[in-house]
Amino acid sequence: MTTAAPSGRPKALLLTELRVTDTEVAGLLPDDVTSRATTAGEVSPELLKDVVVVVLRSGPEVRARELSLLPALRSVVRPGSGIDDIDLKALDERQIDLYRDQDTSSAAVAEMATLALTSLCRSMVVGHNLVMRGVWAKDKLMGEPVDELAVCVRGAGPVGRSVSRALRTVG
Repeated sequence: MTTAAPSGRPKALLLTELRVTDTEVAGLLPDDVTSRATTAGEVSPELLKDVVVVVLRSGPEVRARELSLLPALRSVVRPGSGIDDIDLKALDERQIDLYRDQDTSSAAVAEMATLALTSLCRSMVVGHNLVMRGVWAKDKLMGEPVDELAVCVRGAGPVGRSVSRALRTVG
């Protein structure tokens, strides 16, 4: 979906891998959103030249290549905690502000981390693969109870705190 922004208003680019239709996007986004795409390279250079804000969901990257396509960019908004897909040094060099909401997905990330820990402790992936081959091998699935482990959570940000809370409920 590509729409021109009203004259004089900042233009934004939504980079997302979320699978929504153009109609759904049109209903969610204000008129000043230039486009929704997976990469900046999918958008016409003519539209990119005036983009001042990029809203970045998980998946797409904002690295030096993408930044070179966005000469007017002043801000990157990341509604989530992960920044591994953003070139922080390149943002700093161009004095582009980064805004993110670290609390948005911390509970979901903590749940996945706790599930991964439990799965590893109880060899659940191995067990699943054996069952899918028709083998029930309970003796190969013995492990350590999570509530008896000494677990170190690295980091005390929103995700680390959520992981600590989730692990306290386990034991």
